[in-house]
Amino acid sequence: MKRFLVKKSVYLLVVLLLYPLFITAQTKSKQDFALWGWVQLQKKFHNKQYVEFQYQVRFNENVSQFNRSNIYFIYGKDIRKNLNFELLYQLNTNHINDQHTFYLGFTYKQSLSYRSFGTFRTAVQNTHNYFTGDYHSDKPYTEWRNRIRLAYRINTSLQVSISAEPYLLFKPTESPYFSRIRYVAQGTYKFNKYQSFSLFYLVQPDFISTSTPDINYVIGLTYHLTLPNKLSKLFKQKDDDSNGDDDHEPLKGSGI
Repeated sequence: MKRFLVKKSVYLLVVLLLYPLFITAQTKSKQDFALWGWVQLQKKFHNKQYVEFQYQVRFNENVSQFNRSNIYFIYGKDIRKNLNFELLYQLNTNHINDQHTFYLGFTYKQSLSYRSFGTFRTAVQNTHNYFTGDYHSDKPYTEWRNRIRLAYRINTSLQVSISAEPYLLFKPTESPYFSRIRYVAQGTYKFNKYQSFSLFYLVQPDFISTSTPDINYVIGLTYHLTLPNKLSKLFKQKDDDSNGDDDHEPLKGSGI
């Protein structure tokens, strides 16, 4: 069964990787390189629940100017060992406008071998500029996101992964269409049970575009901190909490 899941996951990932890149290669496109920085603070509670605050800053135009800040407030719960859901509010803000996003996502994880696993995330998010009820002011839209990720654990401290995530866009004035797809190659270093760092490279081409398609290239660095009950544990080196089942990554789905 696991071998079948591996083959299907790899096949689907290859299709997602190649198809839109082939499409965008046939047309002229607008390209940009960006830099993202991300801090994530998490507090776990009983019954496998947690809350999280995230702050992200983005620079675009070939990292020459500030693009926007993103602020996230998250509630999550591990429903089962391999299934998680999250509710999220996100504020995107810059000197031009604000955007408010509400997100609901489920993430399923499947172990593929002792050192590897795959995750599938499905999520729906709704975005508004304002809440006036006027379409031209609010500019509302909804996106359905489905991400497949394959990860490999090199050792107890280091993990690498690749993923692909198409976005299906819904607007009140248009028929639904796949607007973009996000590819991520990521490495995660786990300092201890409470702290980890991730470095990722992201490529995001337009899947279908009504204008000149965009291709965004991003390098990003994230820091994830889980607040312990005792702060003295924060910088403690890994001990016997690391084992063969440790996958470096909580089942939360709102990250890259």
